[in-house]
Amino acid sequence: GKIELTGHTSRPGLYDITRHKTLKEVLKNQDSLGPDIYPLIGVIERWNSDQLSKEFISFSVRSVLKDEYDINLTENDSIIILSNTNISNIYDDNYINTHSIDNIEQGSRYSDSEITDYDGLIPFLKEQSITIKGAVRKPGFYPIAHGVTLDNILAAAGGLTIDADTS
Repeated sequence: GKIELTGHTSRPGLYDITRHKTLKEVLKNQDSLGPDIYPLIGVIERWNSDQLSKEFISFSVRSVLKDEYDINLTENDSIIILSNTNISNIYDDNYINTHSIDNIEQGSRYSDSEITDYDGLIPFLKEQSITIKGAVRKPGFYPIAHGVTLDNILAAAGGLTIDADTS
């Protein structure tokens, strides 16, 4: 009768499924998020009893907080909240090979190595990625969930540069 909130959150831990039946009930407001939150994707790790394997379900953290999206949770779901550092590190093979789940910053309640704790999460995030190039401040790869808009992506990429042609 539990679900788990983990990753870049100020309220990690186990939650009673009878009192937290939906994602919105767990992520009630921004106070539950870390200071370097990545708003374009969060992930639910869920056991699929039909396939007898785990699956990942993506969601937009921003959309949940804006009451634009919600999903029912099931027993033993793990909700994974990501930071901007997590996202930049998933494309750094050297980082992935040298960091383990034990490398948590001393004195911090947020873990930037949480993503290595979930087998298959990094390939899943890479599959969900788009590429932003051109006149943006931070070009690169951005994992996104369904429902994320171009405005949301451009905001995560630091916005347009002064040279951008908006037409």
